[in-house]
Amino acid sequence: MRIASCLLVLAFVAASRPAGAATRAFLSPSGGLWSDPLNWSPTGVPAPGDTVNINVEGTYTVTLDVDAELATLNLGAAKASVTLAILPGRTLALVGGFDAGGATNASVQNAGTFEFKGASGDAFWFGQSSTFTNTGTLRKVAGTGSSPSSSLVGFTFTSPGTVEVSTGILRLFNMPLATLSGPLAAVAGSALVLDTRTNLDDGAAFTGAGKLVATGFDTVRVVGSASATNLEQRAGTLDGVGTLTISGLYAFQGATMGGTGTTVILPGATLVAGVAGLAGATNVVQRTIDNQGTLVVEGLSSLGLSSGATLLNSGLVDLPGDRGFGNPGSPGGTTQNSGTIRKSGGAGESLVRGILHNLAGGTLEVQTGRLRLGDGGGTLTGAVDVVAGSSIVFDSFALAHVFLPGIAFTGGGFVEVGSGGFVQSDTNVVVERFRMGRIYEGTGDLTVTALFEWSSGALRGTGTARIPQGAVLDLVNGGGFPTVSLERPLEIAGSLVAKEPFNVVFSAGGGLTSSGTVDLRAAAKLTGAPGGFSSTGTLLRSTGAGFAVVSVPFLSSGPSALVKAQTGALRFTNSFTVTGGAVELAGGSIEAQLGLDLQGGRLSGTGTFTGNVTSAGLVSPGASPGILNLSGAFTQTAAGTLRVELASVSSYDQLSVSGLATLGGTLEIVPLGGFLPPVPSTYPFLTHGSRSGTFAGVVFDAGCSRAASVNYGGGITSISVSALTCPTPTLSAVSPGCANVIGGRTVTLTGTNFQPGAQVVLATIPATVTAVTPTQITVTTGPRPATVPSTGNVVVTNPDTQTATLPAAFTYAVRGDANGNGALTGADTFFLNQAIFLGGAQPPTLCNGDANGNGALTGADAFFLNLFVFLGGAAPPP
Repeated sequence: MRIASCLLVLAFVAASRPAGAATRAFLSPSGGLWSDPLNWSPTGVPAPGDTVNINVEGTYTVTLDVDAELATLNLGAAKASVTLAILPGRTLALVGGFDAGGATNASVQNAGTFEFKGASGDAFWFGQSSTFTNTGTLRKVAGTGSSPSSSLVGFTFTSPGTVEVSTGILRLFNMPLATLSGPLAAVAGSALVLDTRTNLDDGAAFTGAGKLVATGFDTVRVVGSASATNLEQRAGTLDGVGTLTISGLYAFQGATMGGTGTTVILPGATLVAGVAGLAGATNVVQRTIDNQGTLVVEGLSSLGLSSGATLLNSGLVDLPGDRGFGNPGSPGGTTQNSGTIRKSGGAGESLVRGILHNLAGGTLEVQTGRLRLGDGGGTLTGAVDVVAGSSIVFDSFALAHVFLPGIAFTGGGFVEVGSGGFVQSDTNVVVERFRMGRIYEGTGDLTVTALFEWSSGALRGTGTARIPQGAVLDLVNGGGFPTVSLERPLEIAGSLVAKEPFNVVFSAGGGLTSSGTVDLRAAAKLTGAPGGFSSTGTLLRSTGAGFAVVSVPFLSSGPSALVKAQTGALRFTNSFTVTGGAVELAGGSIEAQLGLDLQGGRLSGTGTFTGNVTSAGLVSPGASPGILNLSGAFTQTAAGTLRVELASVSSYDQLSVSGLATLGGTLEIVPLGGFLPPVPSTYPFLTHGSRSGTFAGVVFDAGCSRAASVNYGGGITSISVSALTCPTPTLSAVSPGCANVIGGRTVTLTGTNFQPGAQVVLATIPATVTAVTPTQITVTTGPRPATVPSTGNVVVTNPDTQTATLPAAFTYAVRGDANGNGALTGADTFFLNQAIFLGGAQPPTLCNGDANGNGALTGADAFFLNLFVFLGGAAPPP
């Protein structure tokens, strides 16, 4: 294909030669000077526009000692071994082509200037073992566009000198070898194209705003230290042991960077792998890339890091689409990031494979979609920022991603251990959102502050997994009945929610401690044994049919602990111990296959509890009131209490025991809502398959007017209520002994034998009772209809109708009515001033004179009353 291309261009060059131009042939087989007219036929030094043939047989050198401009130069032939030597300071300019024809040993030694200045023509050299050595300047100064370009073809090209492209394209094509070790330059809009096997030796430095283009299937080998402003590699391989430094743009498209050397992207420079919006072959890297600027993986391409390759990033690696980097076929190379690796675009996934070390000062950023770190593992010390709605996925199977001290997760996105992921963390980690897919292990703690979604895998190690207050651990199954392994301590201060069927296996080192809420909504299972489940918070079955199963030892303790079944069934197949709080049936059922050991706290609610119950705590059937069915045996120890609440003669708590009821401890009978059981009345509160023992004591909170006895029948135990005669109340003091006629004054009565439900009358006016103890009653006075002072008895009446009276112990008055005439006028202020300051008559009661209600008669009362009567001040208080 390349020979055909060359023939086409040769035909084009031949067609473009100037019509009528002279053709001169070099005559001397021993060589000579270009400037000698006798060396040419026809005689004369070649003129501009001439075609020159140097192909006489022999081995010789033609020395260009003058400037020359030619249409075409044909150098060498099958039996001509010709050297064209261009002296320093001399220029050979070709307007047309440059052809070695069938020459095998032709060469050019340019120490001056070799110019292509044709408007459109190409220059070619087809020698088999010919050479072009440039120690001067090779320059393209005319002709634009990419087709046709100016090309050097077929010979070995060595240039320690300068190669310049001022316009269009200068192409090195199909050569045995091109060796460049001098300055290379191309202006904006032009390019130097390396379409052949090329060595870039020490000193090769490409500058200018144009492009250095490596294309075709050949290798460009960096042998020494080379540099380029703008490099475009469309295909082939960049190879070698040397260092290539890029200061502008490196477009890397479907090509390979090989060798053991280093490609340096300087600050401000950019390496673009792929083409935006276009699919392309994988860009393969087999050497070191030292990115101090920006590396962008564009389009539908990816950047492959093969085994042995290294990406040193202290700048920015930008993934604007759903493509990543790393070798897709194996663990691949190594990335060491002390800068930023950012997924800035794409709603899908960008995959990074190989070993990734995020060093101190390095940042992984996920601004959209998913950034997945695949095979290879690595260490992470720096920052990981994942914005809300995006996620970073650790998905290395055999080699762990290791979290080291200094790692810091920020943002509201998810940190995920993928379905093939393996994370090792011996440092404490705090994340906002976390997904668990395979293995997370280590000695460090894991704290998830918002949402932890666990679908599969194992939490291992000696560190603690923590769900603080306000956070949720959500067991999500994604279908089926998945099993996860808890092999480290798990602390719940927020919530653990199992919305779907799920199996959590407590393996070695695993245990659950909860001060928050564990809600087993679906047919979830907590199985295994190590560590068990200890709760000072709430274990809840809020929704769902069937059984949620706790097969690990379970301990509920503390005053706020709660086990509550609202729906379905909650089954305990291991030990079930309660030392505090409550076990409550609220629509659902509870099953304890090894029984309930109620050492403290209470068992209450309406529904069915299946299993034996041993109670040293409180059993309170119903929900004020109701029936608690106990399918099993019931044993109440000496420390236990059975509470029966009575709402009416037909509504009261009941405990139904299918097996043996072994009684002891206390029976507590509690009337509800002021209900006073009638006399006589009976309440069959306990049914049982059989019974042994009796209650050691009965507490009946019905005042002194009722007594209760327990009747132990064959299958029913009941309460019988009888009457008592209560002691007579006494009344010794009332304070204060007066109140304003408007009512609202708090008054305290002191005495003995007061009963709940007692009523109080103050000077014929009923008061509102707010509190009753056996020795004290607190009331609030009501208003007195009349506006005149009234003094009367204080009477206390207990519910059994026995009374206590304190004669003339309370007075209603118009507060501030100092003269006692029933009205507040200026006369009262005069009377009060006389009483306080001049030794006049005293008010009938303290309430008459105490205008401001502070409990004393002082000048402040006179001032208060003057303000009210004459200036519209505040009215006297109750």
